[in-house]
Amino acid sequence: MKTIARIHRINGHVSDKRGKMAKGQVDKRAKQLGRLYTLPEASAKRLKELVEKEDGEEHLTISEKRELKQLLKEHEELMVKRAQALGELI
Repeated sequence: MKTIARIHRINGHVSDKRGKMAKGQVDKRAKQLGRLYTLPEASAKRLKELVEKEDGEEHLTISEKRELKQLLKEHEELMVKRAQALGELI
């Protein structure tokens, strides 16, 4: 559950001067930024699989833990880059 909470926190709302933007508005603007600001589909799918496995009854192997750590790092870097770009669009 800890990993999912971290992902939700990373994907949280972006604030502007009037308060928080609706998630739909953030998603729409993020799509306008293009693929450079989004985790590739295969990586996103694998990240989801690993998070679900980690949060479920199964244990991750050492290589899966490394893979999860790397995917989370890539995801976080993209979310920071995305938030900065969205901040410039607001």
